[in-house]
Amino acid sequence: MTRSNALFLLLLSYGVIGQPAAGQERLSVVVEYIAGTNIYLGAGTDAGITVNDTLLVYGASNDEKLGLFLVMSSTQERSMVTFAGDPFPVTRGSVLQIAPRSEATTGSRPADTPRGGPTDLPVSRAANRAVKRSPRASGRLSIDVNVLDSTTKPGGDQAVAIDRRFTTPAVRLRMRIAQLPGGLTLNTNFRAASRFASGAGIEPTQSLRIYQASLEKSFQSVPVQMHAGRFYNPFETFSGYWDGLLLHVGGEGLGVGVAAGFQPYLTNEDFRTDVPKYSAFVNYRKSSGAVRYYADLSGHKLQPSEARLDRTYIGLSQRLYWNRFSISQRLQVDRYPLNDRWTVTQLDVRSSIPMGRNLSLLGRYSLRKSSVAAPADDPIPTSRERATVGFAYYFFSGNIGADVTANRWDSSDISLTYASHLNFPRTPLLGLGFRAAASHWKRGNLATLYLSPGIRHSSGRLQSELSYQRYSTEGSSQTVVSEALELFLTFPIARKLFYTLQGRGQWGDVLNSNSLYTGIWLSF
Repeated sequence: MTRSNALFLLLLSYGVIGQPAAGQERLSVVVEYIAGTNIYLGAGTDAGITVNDTLLVYGASNDEKLGLFLVMSSTQERSMVTFAGDPFPVTRGSVLQIAPRSEATTGSRPADTPRGGPTDLPVSRAANRAVKRSPRASGRLSIDVNVLDSTTKPGGDQAVAIDRRFTTPAVRLRMRIAQLPGGLTLNTNFRAASRFASGAGIEPTQSLRIYQASLEKSFQSVPVQMHAGRFYNPFETFSGYWDGLLLHVGGEGLGVGVAAGFQPYLTNEDFRTDVPKYSAFVNYRKSSGAVRYYADLSGHKLQPSEARLDRTYIGLSQRLYWNRFSISQRLQVDRYPLNDRWTVTQLDVRSSIPMGRNLSLLGRYSLRKSSVAAPADDPIPTSRERATVGFAYYFFSGNIGADVTANRWDSSDISLTYASHLNFPRTPLLGLGFRAAASHWKRGNLATLYLSPGIRHSSGRLQSELSYQRYSTEGSSQTVVSEALELFLTFPIARKLFYTLQGRGQWGDVLNSNSLYTGIWLSF
């Protein structure tokens, strides 16, 4: 097991804690990583977070509203979000509470509309109807450049060091245009980039990644909703992205739907027509006082036109919240086409049990298996099993937590990962914030240690953070050490225009690198 795998296990061990609150479902999530204005959370579609969601963000131990997140992308276990409005202090390793933004579903006043503004002025019914029919755009546009210089020393030998430079300018646009003619809503999310790399035989390459380009239509007279184009199914969490058409019937309680289309390329988001797929699903949600329940059941069929095997699978996801207690379950069963046997390929169970006002006990079990039967002598693991137990304790404006995770690939020996974190977003000492994270992984003669303390400061909308990371991998014959220093800075240029600068220097026995990210982004 490599050092990067140990770090990956560390990030996975920081899971999701259910924290429902009065009047609104909340989830406690851990900030796993920050890259420029992109923030990576330890929660994804398994927790009901989907692309284009707008999330209210609160402090971990109080009801202080910090601001808004916009979900840019989401996988089963993590999401990438960005600020939807003014930035606020966020630190890697910190715990935040998130909830769906009520304004997005109830039609109340947007957060950036000033009181006493145009929406408070009396208007005629005709003028009001005209306003409602006017298209309304919102989203974010960013222009950024990422530069990386690296020196790789195989075996730690400076004489054979390989120097490389990568430069990647990019333009990103995420936009939603509502109230189009015919009651349509347009959703777009894409990234255009050029990648320049030094070294013989490598030419500059351009890419256009379209993550979403869809039209939505909701009918007023009947509870029917349609999606067409490239979209992510918001009613179930197993089918991923589509190029096709979706039809859903139902409201807040029970709903049913079907989808048909094609599977995009997972490597570059290109359009393809050689993997048609079909899905039928049922979703249900019920709230009664402090109890909330959400579920979706879906069946899926992929039929590649090439000489590849068809894929058929069924997914069931459930979430139950009762005050601060929560339990969630995700199950996927695949039919192996070689023998027609149904096998559990995904199982994930998470629970958070409150123990007093500030303490929660956490537990998780997960199982992943390949959806296609592999030969007995295949060296690539076909299954992974993981179990985690831990706790989180909230005090003042900070929090502390620890957990232990047992991992096993196929029938190999069990490895253990011990992880912990400490976070003070803001202290009386010059308004500084402190945080620290650590993990230790061991299996056989191989062990890794990760340490990362950090200090941050925020003044209004100006944010800065300085952090240090140390990675140490010890094997039977040698120990490899790598260290890094990272600086992050973001500040406003205008009310909705921001600039971000992030620099990172890494040095060690095998790899030395310097990276610089700079970008400017506009929220509208």
